[in-house]
Amino acid sequence: MARYCIVDKAPAELKDGEIVLRPANFLEQIAENKGKAGKSGMTASNHLRYIAGSIGQKYDERLQQFSVKPHLFIGRKYNTSEELSGIIVEMMKQQWPTIFNSALEYDIKNRPANTKLIYFEGSIGTTDIPFKTAGIDKVTEDELAIEQGNKHKKVVGKPAVSKAQLEAANEEK
Repeated sequence: MARYCIVDKAPAELKDGEIVLRPANFLEQIAENKGKAGKSGMTASNHLRYIAGSIGQKYDERLQQFSVKPHLFIGRKYNTSEELSGIIVEMMKQQWPTIFNSALEYDIKNRPANTKLIYFEGSIGTTDIPFKTAGIDKVTEDELAIEQGNKHKKVVGKPAVSKAQLEAANEEK
């Protein structure tokens, strides 16, 4: 059964059956609509609508080109796809915040079949919902470290030697 762990940074080397998921950045949809961008390096209404439509087509059919109001984001300068991604993420957070859960659900459903552990890099927010609907259990970083042998399990119970026995042994010496 698959499990997930929310981490700040995933391990550099993954074992067999482990994958890393990150919050949606929509770079794929930006690349898909690159030809529709204006030549000025500034955001334009139609370009933002096309990107929103591509996002909706992949992750949530309810999100259409005209579901968002890009007029709040027109005229913002960007030089790279990553900068445009920041603008798109901000637009989606304000106008269609459920798309992030939909994108995560899509990634969970389309993960490799032999996945045993999913590292999610990001903040918790409502992240648990897509994992729980997919029937994936949560594991903490500490529990994972103990399982992998990187950390010793905390011993709970009575000490092997009582305080009185320890004092008696110290007095004899």
